[in-house]
Amino acid sequence: MKNQKTILTVVLTLAFVACSGGGSTSSPPAAPPPTSGPSPADVLAAELEGLPLGDFYDVSFAALLKRSPETVVWQGLTSFVTLESAGLNVLTDRYQRDTFAMAEVALDALGGYDRSALSDAEKLEYDTYQWYLEDTVADLDFIYYGFPGTFSLFGVPRSTELFFVDGHPLGSLQDAEDYITRLNAVERKFSELVDHLNLQRQNGIVEPGVTLQIALNEAQSAANRNTSTNVYYTSLRDGIADIAELTSAQRADLEARAFAAVDGPVRRGYERLASALQDLSNNAPSSIGVGQYSRGDAYYTNRLRHHTTTSLSASEIHQLGLDEVARVRAEMRLIFDQLGYPQGETLAQLFARVSSDSGLVPPAQVLDEYEAIIDDARTRLPDAFDIFPAA
Repeated sequence: MKNQKTILTVVLTLAFVACSGGGSTSSPPAAPPPTSGPSPADVLAAELEGLPLGDFYDVSFAALLKRSPETVVWQGLTSFVTLESAGLNVLTDRYQRDTFAMAEVALDALGGYDRSALSDAEKLEYDTYQWYLEDTVADLDFIYYGFPGTFSLFGVPRSTELFFVDGHPLGSLQDAEDYITRLNAVERKFSELVDHLNLQRQNGIVEPGVTLQIALNEAQSAANRNTSTNVYYTSLRDGIADIAELTSAQRADLEARAFAAVDGPVRRGYERLASALQDLSNNAPSSIGVGQYSRGDAYYTNRLRHHTTTSLSASEIHQLGLDEVARVRAEMRLIFDQLGYPQGETLAQLFARVSSDSGLVPPAQVLDEYEAIIDDARTRLPDAFDIFPAA
């Protein structure tokens, strides 16, 4: 069923929805004043009222997923979620809080269905979605603890670049138009990221200096890239080369507009981010680890649950690791004994014995060994085949 397939993958596809993880100080920071009219959470609550469970899954899942248009595009879910327009994720404080509120509405509504009446497969689906929603709602209390400005796969600068280079489709004229539209939204997105970083600082959270400096260097480098070789531009230029429906004039126009967007909004976005990171570096702590921040221990526990799906404490997980290492080493020692290897040698020495005794090829000789295998295979091909490809 579509519902089961959809909800059982929700934790994977929505894990990076634009509710950047974070945290508060001694208590959650005050929310911005409400805007006029029904909130997104109010709208969702009305849409979910009275729905059968299967429809509830579809409607609530789509509403949450739509909050991250980049996820919709990257995961190839545009057939499931209709985006009103081409855009990038919104990172404003109000938008993030509205998304958390929507998840809480969905969680409350889910509790209104009778789990005991479900089959085992349906209970698994129910529990998976419940876990995801609980995990998301729990992040509201830590809205300022993540490091979205960092340069890593999960930081906004790097993930934005990867979205354009690896995630954005370029199979049609409309795809190319959407790509350019989104290029022009990079400056807005990065401005919202800077605002979030400033809110973090106001709440006592600044990324450690050792990684913040890397992020600063990368942002400065991106801001100073040559536009003609910038991956934001070259990905569009190379991607549209194979779109058969495009005329030469259309292709030239798309390339020109992409060039202008990269040279303008994209560059300015990185310039503003680099300036903000430079300013933050004056307050960046020299030590690492979230334990240095107020309520850092609580945030660490939150992250442990998110990544392990358990309620184990940090010390319990650490001890589990130590126990497993000891178990594996004991099993290895039994095998070493069977091989007649002496006691008292280090693991490195024992592995060197295994490498030598098993005839493993040294790294420097691997290429030559593979080439010899290929040459030998070529000499044997006529025994099995009488027709050979020209290439």
